[in-house]
Amino acid sequence: MTRWSIRKVLDDLWHLPGRAFTSGPGALRTLLARRGITFQRTKTWKGSLDPDFDAKLDRIE
Repeated sequence: MTRWSIRKVLDDLWHLPGRAFTSGPGALRTLLARRGITFQRTKTWKGSLDPDFDAKLDRIE
């Protein structure tokens, strides 16, 4: 089973050399849904008051 998030896919698409993917998360969800690809939001018990928490969590997701 492969696990990914919309945020991670978008980050990868935005950084592809020679690609001009400029759509946001809503457009990507719509595109995936049209092709029968579904996802579930990542659930975590982790939380923090650290202002850099999301950036740090992205590195380990």
